[in-house]
Amino acid sequence: MPSSRKRAKGKARKATQQANKQCEHGLLPKTSPRCWDFMDKFLAVMSSADSIMSTATPEAWSMAVFCHFKESNKDGGFFNLLSSEAEKKWGRSYLLGLATALLVDDITSASAWATQTACSIALFISEVEESEIGWIVDDKVPLLNPKTRDLIQGNERDVVRFLKKRIKCNCLNDLYKQTKKLPKVGTCSGCQKQMARKDLMICKDCRVAQYCCVGCQKQDWPDHKEMCEYVRQK
Repeated sequence: MPSSRKRAKGKARKATQQANKQCEHGLLPKTSPRCWDFMDKFLAVMSSADSIMSTATPEAWSMAVFCHFKESNKDGGFFNLLSSEAEKKWGRSYLLGLATALLVDDITSASAWATQTACSIALFISEVEESEIGWIVDDKVPLLNPKTRDLIQGNERDVVRFLKKRIKCNCLNDLYKQTKKLPKVGTCSGCQKQMARKDLMICKDCRVAQYCCVGCQKQDWPDHKEMCEYVRQK
């Protein structure tokens, strides 16, 4: 029979999980019917992205789904539905809550689908935050900074940290403690091998590209040059 301490811990864990299910993770009240339209359209796009998992490797899935989101947003997509500042704030809170719910509801099974989808949504939020043109996200707004670089790689540690800093509830606290112990992993921009982030060299000019050795950096330079110069100008 479990001790009273173990029973207390078990009850506390169940209470936390129940509270997490009821929590809306900081979702703001809807300000107009357009918020409903945005939600319906975004969920439809997210559902249609499921087929990507069968054609992309797990490492590339979050980026593939993110690109699917961007492609779906062209020519009057879901982001264009939100015009007022209140609607935009609601949209951001909705995306944060949706990504958080994916991780919290999946805390026991930690499926790759939940983590990678949350990463894709976090990438969208990050691009909106970095964009100088607001919520109209298009191909002219690049995903070129260290924060989005780490999210692109789909690491659970990075996406949990990203979301925890932005939500107003404590629902990610337990998962944050778990994932904080995971190693910081990065990907070489040349050979695409994954390894400990501390073992990767960072391009001194753009501070985005990472390489496992000088050879990979030299070999990747023709492809990296244009992006590197663009980031330096920014």
